[in-house]
Amino acid sequence: MTAESTTLVRLRPYARLLTMLGEQLIKNDRIALTELVKNSYDADATRVQIRLDGFGPNLETLADSSITVIDNGIGMSADIVREHWLNPATNIKAEKKRKGESKTVGGRVIQGEKGIGRFAMFKLGSSVELRTRAEGEDLEVSTNLDIGFLDGGATPEASQELTYLDELRVPVTVHEPTRFTEVSTIGPHGTELIIRALRSTWSWSSLENLHQDLLRLRPLRQLLTGDAGVDQREFLIEYFVNGERPPSLKDPDELLENIAQHAVLKVVGDYRSASNSFVLTVNEQDRVLELGSDEIRGLELYRRVSKEREPHLFTSGDFSFELMVFDLRPSAEAEYQLNPVDKDLIKNHRIYLYRDGVRVLPYGDPDDDWLQLDTIRGTMGANRVLGNDQTIGFVYISQEDNPELRDKTNREGLIDSGGAYRDFLHLLQLLINYLRKGDFSRYLQESRQRSDAKKRRSIDALEQRLEEVRISVQDAPSAKRALDNFIAAYSIEREFMQARVEQSEDLAGVGLSVETASHDVIAASNQAYKDGLLLVQQLGGELGLGHDLTVRAKALSETLSFVVSRLQDVQGLFVSSRKRPKALSVAQYVKKIRSIYSRTLAEAGIDFEISGDENLDYVAHEPTLLQVFLNLTDNAVYWLRVADVAEPRITVTIDSKQREVIFRDNGPGIAALDMPYVFEPFFSAKGDEGRGLGLYIARQVAARDGLSLELVEEVEVDQRGRVPATFRLRGSE
Repeated sequence: MTAESTTLVRLRPYARLLTMLGEQLIKNDRIALTELVKNSYDADATRVQIRLDGFGPNLETLADSSITVIDNGIGMSADIVREHWLNPATNIKAEKKRKGESKTVGGRVIQGEKGIGRFAMFKLGSSVELRTRAEGEDLEVSTNLDIGFLDGGATPEASQELTYLDELRVPVTVHEPTRFTEVSTIGPHGTELIIRALRSTWSWSSLENLHQDLLRLRPLRQLLTGDAGVDQREFLIEYFVNGERPPSLKDPDELLENIAQHAVLKVVGDYRSASNSFVLTVNEQDRVLELGSDEIRGLELYRRVSKEREPHLFTSGDFSFELMVFDLRPSAEAEYQLNPVDKDLIKNHRIYLYRDGVRVLPYGDPDDDWLQLDTIRGTMGANRVLGNDQTIGFVYISQEDNPELRDKTNREGLIDSGGAYRDFLHLLQLLINYLRKGDFSRYLQESRQRSDAKKRRSIDALEQRLEEVRISVQDAPSAKRALDNFIAAYSIEREFMQARVEQSEDLAGVGLSVETASHDVIAASNQAYKDGLLLVQQLGGELGLGHDLTVRAKALSETLSFVVSRLQDVQGLFVSSRKRPKALSVAQYVKKIRSIYSRTLAEAGIDFEISGDENLDYVAHEPTLLQVFLNLTDNAVYWLRVADVAEPRITVTIDSKQREVIFRDNGPGIAALDMPYVFEPFFSAKGDEGRGLGLYIARQVAARDGLSLELVEEVEVDQRGRVPATFRLRGSE
């Protein structure tokens, strides 16, 4: 038997780790070069040159092609090159941050901390020459690092024995300055990387994409506020291809600044974790949006993260943002109209993320959906959130305020570390959801109202002109007959279209009513099923008829009777059931709606009070009163549930003298901004659950029976900018 033994083993990475840090860890060449430029930024450089030498006319890679990145930063000493630059995962930057030294000498917030970003150079090529001169040093340092043998290419001497990383020997030479001198165009200090034996392939379009990435490495001068940003020092990036400046690279900053004037919404603000609220300016109007407000609690996206009606505590930290929202419709109003070039420009820029003034890739790329807006629109509906293609934005975080939001090692966005990251996404999704359902929806309603008014004016002008022509041809019988025939045909067509609109409203009302009543039908059916199971159990136990069986049979009959009564309520809403209008007791129909909602009211603990006298009759169709009171009740129940009112109550006051019914609840009320639109089709303040048809249909069907449904506006706006939800249904004398 072998005796038990323990051996201490030294962990030694293989040399191929270098290829994994570069070629396999970094997604593409653009990200690799961006990492090298970010190192120049951390070195307090104000100028960076990217040189592509020895390339073909179409930027094809040749045998002698090389990529050079050179900057005028603080450079490195021989000790830093030996002890840190050549060794992966050095902790020099992370250690500085740990000590509270999170900024460079020039005042920039240090970006790197993992100690592996520079090895992105091996994504580009397998041979790297370094030359550097530290600020204040007399000598220059150079070294060559060639890992081509790890690719199976030409191998250095004794390459077969080179197995472990610490067995790789690299010469570091200290010498008189040859690259960074007092007369050098780049300056007397800095760092130069020359990458050869290229692995990367290039084209003019990929160089343009790199240019666009690096333009966004730092934010634009903030478009909506004019602020210069975190780092106001110059950071110029220059390009040279085979020694010449490429003329084709575009700078869209000016175009974006010009297009901002066409934005429907211009939003600037902050999220403040201490108060759990957004502080916003929307089109120069200031507001505070609390995460516990009814506007937010009514959003399904909020309810996904908030459990048991308790306010969710977001842990991502404070951040700020700028958003521009555009109307891409061909029918957009003149001041917001966009030409095809503008639309393409918008679609190429999404919502960018910056940490301490430096971009987090790839967020903002035209094919990146980091906020999952396309997913939400596809699964929950296009009206839930603003689209990526209509929104340009800049979100600003910091290491100080958002320490849990960290980059992935492969530089492909943030680490999904759970709470903080997901809270961050949810907050931005909620903000975009709120803007879509609120401000942008109001804009669409106003636009639709103006369009409808224009159409009505056109129709009125047409009919007036027809009347003028009809009068002018009184003495021309043949012309008069032709014109009368045309007017008759026009009138028939208009009446037909009006009937189609009314039919659509009827069908939509039936659909809403069926949906509401179906909850009770399903509940009753389930109860019938349970009673049936109990009946079967007793039949098996008793083996015959008995008193208990009779009781159970009676219970089943009562339940089935309930189902039938609910179906009868729904049947009364169908257009085919309509007959002539007749005198209907208002109190009777209010009570019927209360009965339909009895189960829902009981579950939510809502008290439904009916007061006043019961002597008010309206001459109307039965479905009219059902639809009006059904929609008012449905809205009240929804908002009372959302607001979680301590003693929720619906009050219906019937006044026969004034021939009116006042319908109110003690919920959160209606935002003053929304008051002009509550009866407009497809406008809803219910967040994700509203269709925007209920009140519109209720008012339309009421008007057809000579009834007016309106929002009572003789009330004061409270400090939250809301008014009580009070509606008046009034009949003619």
